[in-house]
This record gives sequence, C-alpha cells and structure tokens, in this order.
Amino acid sequence: MSNLPPLVLAVSRPGRALAVRIADGLGAELSSAQGSDSDGGDTRAAFAEALRAKRPVIAVGALGIWVRRLAPHLGDKLEDPPLVVVDDAGQFAIVVVGGHRGGNALAEDVTRLLDGTAVITTASEVLGLPSVEVLAARYGWRLEASREARLHVSAALVDGEPVAVYQDQGERDWLADLPAHAHRHITPPTYTSDQAALFVTDRALPEIAGWGEHAAVLRPRTLVAGIGASRGVTSDEVLTLLRAAFAEAGLATGSVAMMASATLKSDEAGILEAAAVLEVPLRCFPTEDLAAVEVPTPSAVVAMHVQTASVCEAAALLASGASTLLLAKRKSAHATVAIARIAEGSQR
Repeated sequence: MSNLPPLVLAVSRPGRALAVRIADGLGAELSSAQGSDSDGGDTRAAFAEALRAKRPVIAVGALGIWVRRLAPHLGDKLEDPPLVVVDDAGQFAIVVVGGHRGGNALAEDVTRLLDGTAVITTASEVLGLPSVEVLAARYGWRLEASREARLHVSAALVDGEPVAVYQDQGERDWLADLPAHAHRHITPPTYTSDQAALFVTDRALPEIAGWGEHAAVLRPRTLVAGIGASRGVTSDEVLTLLRAAFAEAGLATGSVAMMASATLKSDEAGILEAAAVLEVPLRCFPTEDLAAVEVPTPSAVVAMHVQTASVCEAAALLASGASTLLLAKRKSAHATVAIARIAEGSQR
C-alpha cells in the first residue's frame, strides 16, 4: 500500500470545484490533470499511474466513467488500492474497491467534509463484523497472514462459521463486536478441525503454526528492542542478534514498536538500517538518562567508554516505560540487545 496521500481527480467543471474542496479539506493531492480528455485534461493517464502506484484515489464524476477506467487495472482484491467515487453534487462517496485497504475510512472522511453519505458494501462492515484488515489499520497492528488465511478467516466471520479468537496483547474494545460464532479462548487454541482462527499476540506461539492457512495473526506494536553496538556494526549483525533474542524469548519481531539506543548511536548506520528493515523508528536517549536506570546486567567496561553502565537494557526500559525486561542483555561480537514490553499508558 502506498504511503502517498490520496489523489483527487475530476472530469466536469462542477466536479473540478468539488475536487479542490476535497483536496484542501483532506490534505490530499489535487491532480494537475483535471477535466475531460477533450478539454486537454489527461485524467486517464493520471488515474492509471495512481493505480499502478497503489495510491488511493478520490474520483469525482459519474460512477460509470470511473468504473470503465478502473476495469483494465483490476487485480487481486486484497491488493487493489482504494477508489472512492464522489458524484458531482457531493452527495455520495461510493467505495468501489479497496474498502478494507482504507477505502471505507476515506469515504467516511469525504462525507464528513461534504455532509454527504458514504456508500459502503463490504460484508464485514454492513454486517457489523470485525475485519482483520480493518483491525490492523485501526490499531496500527501488523497483519501476518497469507492471502489464503485472510480470505479464510474473513469468509468464516461473514458466513457464520466457527472462529477461534485468542488475544493476549493490544487494544480489546473490538472484542465487543464479535459475533456469537466467534469463540474467545483464554489460552492459545490448537487446531482441531476445519475452522478458522484469529490470533492477536506479540508472542511466537507454537499453536499458530498448527493452524496453517486457517489462521490470521495480528501483531500489536507492544515491544521495544534496546540496542547497543560498537562503532561500525553491520545491520546484518544487529538483525541476526535481534532475531535470535526474540526467538529465545518466544516473541515476535512483528510486534516491535521501536528500537532504542543511546544518543551517541543515533547516526550508527548499522542500527538505522536494521530499524529500516523492521520498519520501526529509532529512539535515542542521552547517556546521563541511561546511567540513571537500574538494570540487571550493568557493565563497567561500557561505563568506561560511554559514561553509562548500560545502553541496550536501559534504553529498552526507558523507551517502554516498563520496570522489568522480558529479556536481559544478549550480545554478539559487536552488538547487544534487550527486550521490554511497553507499559500500559506509556507513550509509543
């Protein structure tokens, strides 16, 4: 999915005025290609380019015009970018494709701006059921599931088939929307039949593998990886150590919310590259702040070089707001890592 803002297009004069209003109101990008092709507005090319880039599109005009232009570009329903069509009067915002990829939310944003009506037809929304894609987007959770698993779980929820639900981390208000055929488990469920399962956890549970393509996994961003390193450490060494530490702790790297280190490591290429691979930010703390944190494995050698007895453990505790570590310092030749879980109510 593209991180670019939605592109707003229109073909008629009334539509162009509405497109300006939508772009300004939502902070979207107004395409320079506006108007019908006969007016010299190359909206076809701009529309096609946005779809190739997996960019959300808000298209103003008749639904039929945009459906015909969309047709040659349709692919996998789980990968098509959001397309919301708005009529020239601004009465309706119709989600054509990509509803679970942000289209439904985008249509609701448009209708709030225009005081119109969102036309949403995705089954989970109209039936009041949770969707794995929507849950991931709503809470910022990472979705770990194959195409087959996502379709299997979604179909089971919509069709009234049994669904085993297990959650041990992350926001829980969505559980109130579970239908009667979704059964909550207080311990990780094991696969016993052809039913589906939805796991919300930051742990690498062995039960998950047993479900195969019948389970979707959502990873709440609940973990902090504290990192210390010698100058010149490679990202490969940092990632290898980090993954080994998470495996030892039985935790999922998909739930890493951030990496944390000392301010003097804020420009360390190996750490920055590792954070980029995990798609998480790096948060750094001054050595005096790190030195004030009580840790289980302080190092006099580290203190001699960087004026704090701990980098990885202290950084993990400060960034998470936790009082204890899930995994104390583990080290390789040039790196150290410690893991903490973000305390409830702490800034992430």
